[in-house]
Amino acid sequence: MEPISFATAIVTTVTYFLGIETSHLRDIDKRRFKAEQRMNFQRSTYDFIVVGGGTAGCIVANRLSEKYRVLLLEAGGLPPPIASVTGFTETVEIYPDINYIFKSVPQPMLRNLSIVVTTGKMLGGSSSHNGLVYNRGNSLDYDKWAEITNDPSWRYDAILKFFKKAETYKGIYTIGHQHGRQGPLTIETLMRPIHPLWKAAAAELGYKVIDPNAPQKPGFAYEDATSEIGRRVSTFEAYINPILHIRKKLHVVKYAQVDKILLKDNIAIGVRYTKHGIVMMAQASKEVIVSGGAIATPILLMKSGIGPSSILNNAKIPKVRYLPVGTNLQDHPGVLLGPFAIDDPSVLSNIRNNLTIEDFEKYINFQREDILSNGQSGPQAFLVSSFAKKRREVNWPDFQLFLLRQNIDRVNPAFYIPTNEFSLIVFAGRPEYKIGNFGSITMDTSAYRRRVRDIERLVKLDFNFLHSKQDFDLLLEGMSLTSFANLLNNMNNVNSLELYRSVQNFRKVKIYMLTHAFIYRGKL
Repeated sequence: MEPISFATAIVTTVTYFLGIETSHLRDIDKRRFKAEQRMNFQRSTYDFIVVGGGTAGCIVANRLSEKYRVLLLEAGGLPPPIASVTGFTETVEIYPDINYIFKSVPQPMLRNLSIVVTTGKMLGGSSSHNGLVYNRGNSLDYDKWAEITNDPSWRYDAILKFFKKAETYKGIYTIGHQHGRQGPLTIETLMRPIHPLWKAAAAELGYKVIDPNAPQKPGFAYEDATSEIGRRVSTFEAYINPILHIRKKLHVVKYAQVDKILLKDNIAIGVRYTKHGIVMMAQASKEVIVSGGAIATPILLMKSGIGPSSILNNAKIPKVRYLPVGTNLQDHPGVLLGPFAIDDPSVLSNIRNNLTIEDFEKYINFQREDILSNGQSGPQAFLVSSFAKKRREVNWPDFQLFLLRQNIDRVNPAFYIPTNEFSLIVFAGRPEYKIGNFGSITMDTSAYRRRVRDIERLVKLDFNFLHSKQDFDLLLEGMSLTSFANLLNNMNNVNSLELYRSVQNFRKVKIYMLTHAFIYRGKL
């Protein structure tokens, strides 16, 4: 029997302590809740109720509670302390007590593979477990939404002030007026040993290093991240934690499973939720804001009688209003390629297998430039396909390239890429969804009739990936061996191109996708 490596022992220990931490936090909250009940402390009426304390819910609750009485309901609890250590992202994001773990229906164009998606079930939501990447998106996407909706407030130059308001920018991209300096969310650029090679490869291929959060042009970029001195900055840490015990207008209720929006004359007036086995009601004098995420929000609406007629009728849920809830799901499919061997492993010094006692000492002493203080992704590139060029969109990148120094295999998360190897992901930036071709989030109505209420068992998630031939061809172009050979050869000390999955036959390529799907229906 081979000895257990130090890194493996650490990951096992972290998983063990995650269980202790999450159980301890839940027990503390349960005791406090019982004490509040005995004192009849729970207020029941607020101006606004925000359902879901995730990435968006924390921001909304902060802003509204500056003036109004706000109830923020979160299905999970506080993020465990280990979640702030970005080197343990992979371990934290798959731990079931603090995450929803959804599995899509088999995808016909992916050999009937299912896509596993995790979303955070804790304050801060997925911003408490994600890879820290801070990309605003392309300015032309916002301008296109403004055109589609005939609403100029969606234009990038109109919303830039809101991005800047959110930021305290401490990164390297300081030229111009693209970044804020006094916002609650700290942004820094993660500096990697591989950056000189990345910059040299960009130059030899005719690209410049660009600011990923300025109006994007084709080019290579380093990674801006939601972190400060290598420590995660989630929206909970930025927007809620500083005011959690001092802002009297904000009431945060943890471990609150909302199962119904209460309506009167088609107007939301409150919610029903369960906390530690006790059913509670809360009323809103102004609005109920549902920010449970792209997957949980449609299911809550359906449970409340708002959704497609077929779902409500089959589940025998009394109708409030028939609406096409959950029918516009879109996401970015991507292809994982690698591992690629590299001669000098020092440029990949952040890989988990390098973990040592000295790494912990450095982290504790704020010397956070290595494995424990970096996210799993590396530098990136925004490129234009031949399809976009034919549409004369030469300055509107439609696929994105990411370098990864860590494994992202969700089937076997214990597998880690060796220290002299890395992988690459190509994402389709603007997948071609059309009417009748969208993905969807629906409910397992037969399970609901059997009184199943657990969202992970109720959701039927269908991304409908690669039903467009253009998406198929776009990813083939993006992952072509010729393109990667050029890139890797220009990185000088890459010595092999042995692929983790064959790219000769596209159906054998492992498909990877972003874990934060979104529903596009006008204003997001």
